Amino acid sequence: MKKRILCCDDCIEILETLEESLMNHFPDFKIETCLSGIDAMAIIKERPFDLIISDYDMKVAGGDGVSLFKFTEQYNIKSPFILYTGHPESHFSSISSKRLYILNKLKFNIDDIGPFIRGVMS
Repeated sequence: MKKRILCCDDCIEILETLEESLMNHFPDFKIETCLSGIDAMAIIKERPFDLIISDYDMKVAGGDGVSLFKFTEQYNIKSPFILYTGHPESHFSSISSKRLYILNKLKFNIDDIGPFIRGVMS
């Protein structure tokens, strides 16, 4: 069975860039995308994912990346969760989870996404 990655961002341009990069690095993976945390929650209820990647700051109330992460915790989902943000990692110090990875998008090059994800999923 193909590994599955769910990507969530309310900015279509970023989402398309992320999806393209993931498809290049992981051609055997199934990549799904959505535009809000609320949409992601509905998708996650329908099928499992091996990795969830989400923007932190999305404009839909209750649909931001932290709300999505908390939703996965409530549903006891064990998949790694990458939260990308412009905030420093210390901004999320109140969230304690071994499966949460904070990625500072201001310091990250999209070309490095493959090795980063391989490390997260190993």
